[in-house]
Amino acid sequence: TRSGWAWLVDPFVAALREARVGGIERDVRENVKFTVGHFPRWVVGTFPDRACAIAVEFRKSFMDEWTGVSDNSAMAGLGWTLDAAADVARRLINHAA
Repeated sequence: TRSGWAWLVDPFVAALREARVGGIERDVRENVKFTVGHFPRWVVGTFPDRACAIAVEFRKSFMDEWTGVSDNSAMAGLGWTLDAAADVARRLINHAA
């Protein structure tokens, strides 16, 4: 359940919120519009005490939806943001092991 993994999910979400690339504040929320898909539900249902599935959805602020052209600096910023959050999660997992 969510509460059983709060020690990992809460700092991961906080790291996403805190990451600032180009001065842009991220709007980070859980299960607002897009609910988690089949695979994360299967992972959590199959391995509830051993696996935490975090599905991340991005608003298409990194590209022009009409032309399909990406904004490379925005893409890089999203990558750095995910790297920062993943580093936090990695440290927590390694500490818990």
